[in-house]
Amino acid sequence: PPFWLKLRSWGEKRSHSRLLADMANLEEILKQLRAGFVKADLDEDDVEEKMELHKALQPELQGALATAGLQRLGKEAATWSTMQVGVKKLSDVAKKAQRLIDYLDLEGDDAANLQAAVEGKPLPKPPTKTAKAAPQAEAAKVVVEGPFRPPRRSRPAAAAPPDLLWQCMRKNSAFARHGGPGMKPRQTFSAEPGNLLGLHKFQFSGLANDQAMDVRPVKSGNKERVELVQSSAKGVSQRCPASMLVATGLKKCAKQGTNKLGMEMAAKFYRPGLHGLARLKYFKVLKSFKKKSRKVRSRRAGK
Repeated sequence: PPFWLKLRSWGEKRSHSRLLADMANLEEILKQLRAGFVKADLDEDDVEEKMELHKALQPELQGALATAGLQRLGKEAATWSTMQVGVKKLSDVAKKAQRLIDYLDLEGDDAANLQAAVEGKPLPKPPTKTAKAAPQAEAAKVVVEGPFRPPRRSRPAAAAPPDLLWQCMRKNSAFARHGGPGMKPRQTFSAEPGNLLGLHKFQFSGLANDQAMDVRPVKSGNKERVELVQSSAKGVSQRCPASMLVATGLKKCAKQGTNKLGMEMAAKFYRPGLHGLARLKYFKVLKSFKKKSRKVRSRRAGK
């Protein structure tokens, strides 16, 4: 059946006039995508292949936006889908829902509604209005437990999105270090600052991501210490290579060091997915500080 018939499977039943408006909007988005592919000097076969892919993907993606009440962001979401690799179905979009939310710059209820719509879950219900209680002589104390999520770090208007930066440096990076011919499979490493595992991957890249993360040992003279490297909270500093990263000291005591890592990453929602790897590298760095003492025994000593 024609691709526009998939509009009928959207979350809510629409009138005939609303369905025609959705079809016209989808047709306009597909025309803009085709014009973008042609402008990029793609072959005709590649253009047709990409258009067949988006004719199957865009109705589902636009339907999820309509379910979340975000039809106004349909063109931006379609542009985002063209920059992603391996996004062919709505289930693939669900795996990268957080990237889509960051690209559309959504927060609060809009972000939660889009997350639920993309994953095929019911939208979260808004809080019910309750009658105001009678004023009391003394107000009860309210205690809020659990971590507080700080405001999102703003990205400068002139800064490029992380996905675009990674596409530019994926095959052309001065920090890339290729493994030797005997290594199977051949691994590509990275010497860029802010890379947690030193691998040339988007997940660990300190230059492509807005939130760089690394745990590194530092030696000054005979003293050794551990530092936690993060991106600067100031958006302007992200454009200055000298001040784009901020280093924070970590205690050599394992208990205090892991607590500090938990506060900076898990409690403040700063790359919580890398918390486990950061803890593991922290323990590896502490282990490297321990030097084995060499015992010299005299050959004349009695056995």
